[in-house]
Amino acid sequence: MKGIILENSHIKRWLTALIATPLLILLILKGGAFLFGLFIVTIAIIGFYEWNKITDLNYKSSLKTAKNVSFFLIPFLVFSSYGSAYLFSLCALICCGIILFLSIKGFDGTREHLTGSTLNITGFIYVCIFLSFAFMIRLGADGIQGVFFLVICVFASDTGAYYAGKMYGKTKLMPKVSPKKTIEGFAGGFLLSVLAAILCRFIFFESLGLLNAFLCGCAAGIFVPLGDLFESMTKRACNVKDSGNILPGHGGILDRIDGLLFAAPLIYLLINF
Repeated sequence: MKGIILENSHIKRWLTALIATPLLILLILKGGAFLFGLFIVTIAIIGFYEWNKITDLNYKSSLKTAKNVSFFLIPFLVFSSYGSAYLFSLCALICCGIILFLSIKGFDGTREHLTGSTLNITGFIYVCIFLSFAFMIRLGADGIQGVFFLVICVFASDTGAYYAGKMYGKTKLMPKVSPKKTIEGFAGGFLLSVLAAILCRFIFFESLGLLNAFLCGCAAGIFVPLGDLFESMTKRACNVKDSGNILPGHGGILDRIDGLLFAAPLIYLLINF
């Protein structure tokens, strides 16, 4: 029975991917930068909402104002990328400053408020600021190629880790955080992400230096599983299985983009500098 359930989950996972992937490709190719930005804003709002649900912030009344304002700041944060990286950095600092000010203003004298404030600002940085780098990649000189490059590197890391772990996994990586993840799976994800990055460089991203492509693959191979482990640690600490159920077979939005969130800032830097 357990095997049948796992098989059904695997089928749902691939069916969701088969439906979502063509839509994402169409959005990247034909949607334009502004529409892609709206997509990033939507994903950030859903992801931040899921973060709040995981960490139980929706039930802390003293954080209500700071939490609600955080959602309204997301569009301004993402679209500040239209100016420059410097403007985005300034906007990110201002947004964090506003959230911190409102968190301090609403302080009710409890340790729970301090914990909630920390989780709220952590979630804003982790989901909204990190995800904004995907939009910044899109706004670059080779934005379409850059976004495809990012997505493929992340997908390669996830896929390589999953199948290498399933076929060869024996040595647990961090069993207290994620019991199913193995060192063999990590190695498989790392190798496939490096290979994918180099292949992408030769196939459609020739403006990217070979060394930078290699480093991007390494960054994805390390930080994609790190992002996955960070979310797994958060969910385990909060006794939550999935961040949501919006994506059949995948769980929530955060369950799907956790690795991308950690990889996007580094890949942006390696592409542009």
